[in-house]
Amino acid sequence: MPLLPVGRVLSSLCPLPCQESNRLREVSIRLFKDMIKTAVGRNKKKMVKKVRSALLPLFFHMSDVVENVAKASRDTLSACGEFLGWRKLSFLAETWQTHRIGECLITHDRSRVDEYLLQSLPYLKDRQATLREVAITFIGLAVQRRRTLRREKLWQICDALLPLRKDSELYISSLAAETISVLTAERDHPECAEQGPPRPLPLPPGPHTRTQVIPRDHKARRGGGGGGNL
Repeated sequence: MPLLPVGRVLSSLCPLPCQESNRLREVSIRLFKDMIKTAVGRNKKKMVKKVRSALLPLFFHMSDVVENVAKASRDTLSACGEFLGWRKLSFLAETWQTHRIGECLITHDRSRVDEYLLQSLPYLKDRQATLREVAITFIGLAVQRRRTLRREKLWQICDALLPLRKDSELYISSLAAETISVLTAERDHPECAEQGPPRPLPLPPGPHTRTQVIPRDHKARRGGGGGGNL
């Protein structure tokens, strides 16, 4: 297979609308891992930014319902950790500890949280429920850790979450509603509190119960839609 430019390889790490993208996604992810393994000298320095940009999508796709894509994402994320000298990330990926990777990404470099949040938003529209779930969970965690988030950015995130309150999967709709509630709490965003109380967000009718997200092994995922995004 001829080598593709890094930009084209990384484009497969963004949401793609077609179901036929599954094979392309898997091949591109594995090719990206090969490029990391063979990068040396100046090429290695140039790859650092690309590798960092790929971390979150690879983490998300460890929850892909397409087994080959999930495994390719795990292997490549582990390789990224080795490339960056980030042993903990490499270990967490290698051992499928997806419930710890999100926190690891955030605490390792808080200056990248805004970039991570921006990368997360397209996954809220993914056809796979597992990817929508991991995106919601990560966004909630990232915003809470970010603490001082500008009000405009906060509402951009909440607006993206709003449609998921009517998600076809009940656990997704419950998780989205709870996440919106947590993110709009004044006590979690002192900067927003200074600008006045947050606007009320309508919630679905009926009682709301707290949703507990239980980490799952990749083989025990809930079923999702066909194509998925990367």
